Amino acid sequence: MKTPFASSVLLLCVLPLVSCGDDHQHAVTSARAAGHAEVVDAAADPSQRALLELAFEAASRFPTSPHKKNRGRAQGLVLAGCFELGLPLLALRFAPQAEGWRRGAAYADFVYHAARQGVTEGSRRYLALASQVVDAESAVPNAQQWRLDTVRLKIARALAAVGDLDGAQQTAGAIDASSRGAVDPDWSTTVASRVVDMDLDAARRDLALITDSFEGQSLGEQGSSLAVLSAMHGRFFSDRELREQLEERLLVRYVKLPAALRLEAIAPLVGHYLANDEVDGAREIVAQLAALVERTRWRPEDKLPALARMAELRADLGDVDLARQELEAALVYYHEVRGEIFDIYRCDALRPVGLAFAHLGDRERALDLLATALEEGVQNPNARPRCDDLVETCVAMASRRIEPSAEMFDRMRAVCADLNEPW
Repeated sequence: MKTPFASSVLLLCVLPLVSCGDDHQHAVTSARAAGHAEVVDAAADPSQRALLELAFEAASRFPTSPHKKNRGRAQGLVLAGCFELGLPLLALRFAPQAEGWRRGAAYADFVYHAARQGVTEGSRRYLALASQVVDAESAVPNAQQWRLDTVRLKIARALAAVGDLDGAQQTAGAIDASSRGAVDPDWSTTVASRVVDMDLDAARRDLALITDSFEGQSLGEQGSSLAVLSAMHGRFFSDRELREQLEERLLVRYVKLPAALRLEAIAPLVGHYLANDEVDGAREIVAQLAALVERTRWRPEDKLPALARMAELRADLGDVDLARQELEAALVYYHEVRGEIFDIYRCDALRPVGLAFAHLGDRERALDLLATALEEGVQNPNARPRCDDLVETCVAMASRRIEPSAEMFDRMRAVCADLNEPW
């Protein structure tokens, strides 16, 4: 059942794209004036495309029955990586093979990203395909509402981006209130994307709405709210009053939330300060995050990604030597606790450390650790965890522009080829 309040929150997910989107409308007009009649992919290294193609090939080796959800989740990671890297055409090439509701999400995301380039031609066709997926998946027994509503949310965002406000309102209005509680990064990211075209008045209204409702929100809703607050901090950094209010929420008021959720929302603030040449402010955020990581009781497989993230932030501040020391200490810790980490989680634990070394500019050490992480992942006799580890490693390397050596890429292909029963 949708309450008026719930509907207002859902509509906020899409309305600012057209009601407050002067910057977006200007970009669209400029793109059309420049003759951008076709969607284009951003410049990408050949290795990035090769990694994403290998990742999608691996993800698609999951048999639909009985692994439809695993197949779709892995494919969704690749599609998200394509859009993150500005490769909507590559995502569109993969979309027809995507499993279930993620196929609809991919078509809707394509329309949105095309509109950001000023291209709306063909949008109706792809949004119709997305809607057909929703209709088909709705007929599947035990279909989860939030998954269908993720596609609807993306369709609403795309409709708003192409200027169809009425259609966006109608589609958003069909989203069930219960779906707002989805604990899903893609849902939160989609909701937070409205900040891109938000104006200051809308930001203040959003902050007030989130503040008034936060304590009564589910964990998933709170995750989305944190993502919105974090995005607003970057967009409206120059407004000191709003910035301080956002930081009070993120750093002081909402301290009872899970540490990993808070770390994900607060870490971007460091980049916002650095982008505005305010190093002291960035150092203060890093200090608070370091204290958060230090006082949290982590599982070993969760602690290592947190330590790697902190090392990257220190490197961003210019403290590369300290960052390297912390990564070396993290590796020592990994070998101490490796036996406590179930084998299907070892790659997830070690991979971020390798990625962090790449962030420091140490490509050789990064590749060595990423290769080791991949080998940790292939120890399990079942193909499912091996497939997940390969897909996530490929997408992470593509996103970070980490080109594998020829030997490593051959090994990755061999791992992909060996993904067979038992799953």
